[in-house]
Amino acid sequence: MQRLALGLALAALLCVSCTRGRPLPSAADYVLLVPDWKGHVVHRIALDGTYEGDFLDDSRADDPKVNRTFWNEPLGILYLDGTPGRFWLTTGRAVGEWDGRGRFVRVVQDDSAVLEVPTCIVRVGDEIFIASADTKDMHVFALDGKPLRTFGYPEMYRANDCKVGPDGMIYIGSTQRNTAMPGVVSIWDPQDTNESAKPRAYRIPGNVNDDGTYWVQGLEFDDDGNLLITEFSRGRLERWNLATNERVAVLLDSDQAGTYLKLERGPDGLIYMVGPAGVYRFDARATPESLKDLKPFFDARQLDGRYPEPFSPSGIAFAPRSAIEPPRG
Repeated sequence: MQRLALGLALAALLCVSCTRGRPLPSAADYVLLVPDWKGHVVHRIALDGTYEGDFLDDSRADDPKVNRTFWNEPLGILYLDGTPGRFWLTTGRAVGEWDGRGRFVRVVQDDSAVLEVPTCIVRVGDEIFIASADTKDMHVFALDGKPLRTFGYPEMYRANDCKVGPDGMIYIGSTQRNTAMPGVVSIWDPQDTNESAKPRAYRIPGNVNDDGTYWVQGLEFDDDGNLLITEFSRGRLERWNLATNERVAVLLDSDQAGTYLKLERGPDGLIYMVGPAGVYRFDARATPESLKDLKPFFDARQLDGRYPEPFSPSGIAFAPRSAIEPPRG
């Protein structure tokens, strides 16, 4: 446990120092992709807040070669380096690959008995890790889509989100299932993925009391290696010190369940957060005082009348504009 804490501290220091003096990528060079599980679309949003439409090709609904399961209820999207752009999209029942024009390319996984409700997807080196919420395990794929191995069950609780930490470990946020859960964030070594693999540690002890934290919906890391999480049931954004396993601050408190959902570090170094009201962004070092007047830079009311369902973001990712086609229309 002490080695993990030391590793986190050193990795955080290196992460901060390596960016000093280097210009961050221009926000104009990137686009935000937001899967919307109720709308069955992947919203394409410029980083100035302009809505650019659906990333996925409009013809998919009428194409008999594209099974609806590959775009129905999208949950997460991952950009893979390459020309033309390659994207993996996870949906309620499947995983598929799409190109930079938003066209379906191929099946990656289509067996809900094996992988169902894949809520998060991350890349580590030449492998892609996809957490299956319903089967409560992690599936590892090669970049060509070949399934490699599965691990985690029964120690892996229902996953809501996952990120690779500054120490190279995979952090998985879950919802407390019972009082015996050692923590609602489990930490896994991506180099130790045999069938009997166990988490290296747990963080954030689940607490269902009035002020407790027990439903981690989204997670990301700040500049100091602390964990930023969204607490779904409380409608909060919190900061946790992983070394002491203590909550440092409640940064936002809406007192309404589901106000804040997934988190992602942007190419500009800022933290991006989705919720029903839109997309927010803020400095990773933010304080409750600096966030007290936070409003979405992308207001979901821009979507009024475009789709039959309200904005229901289930993921968030960035892609270089060079990897995708210009907006249609």
